[in-house]
Amino acid sequence: DTLREYRIMDTAPEPAFDRVTKMVAELFGVPIALVSLVDDCRQWFKSAYGLDTPETPREYSFCQYVIAEERPVMVTDVPGDPRFQDNPLATGDLPIRFYAGAPLRAYNGAILGSLCLIDRDERQALTDVELERLEDFAGIIMAEADLRRLAVERDEARRTLGRAHDFSGIATWQYDPRTDQLSTQGAGAELWGSEYQ
Repeated sequence: DTLREYRIMDTAPEPAFDRVTKMVAELFGVPIALVSLVDDCRQWFKSAYGLDTPETPREYSFCQYVIAEERPVMVTDVPGDPRFQDNPLATGDLPIRFYAGAPLRAYNGAILGSLCLIDRDERQALTDVELERLEDFAGIIMAEADLRRLAVERDEARRTLGRAHDFSGIATWQYDPRTDQLSTQGAGAELWGSEYQ
């Protein structure tokens, strides 16, 4: 339900998210960085640096474990981890060998997915400081998502208020001194017009 509030699934790529995944991939020296959102049946990538696939089934998702554990998850030996032994992402032609994901935590505490790092080669575990840094970047992603969510809610509230005016007997007049323009809104304003300046 919280993920639906953000109205972000299946939206077009946005520079604000893509800049973060590119920066994170370069900072940590990995070929793939993803903003991964997980709904009831799939894992969808709002931003994917180094990967062309837009989504995977939820049952293949590494990020579902970040959601379940409500904390960062790191796997340095993916083939040796029992959770992934039959996972096509770990056993296919280009298998994942390393994964680290930090939770994307919504305003109400719900975890919507993860900001994750993926490598096809084995690599050492991230340090505690590096994991904290990854969590900080996940916080930046969610701050951007919240700005987007609030803008959508604001626009919807304005449309609702406009419709309420249109169906009410209330009239409003708004004068803009910069342009010397008077605008009207509402059924009463249409009835009386704007000649009363």
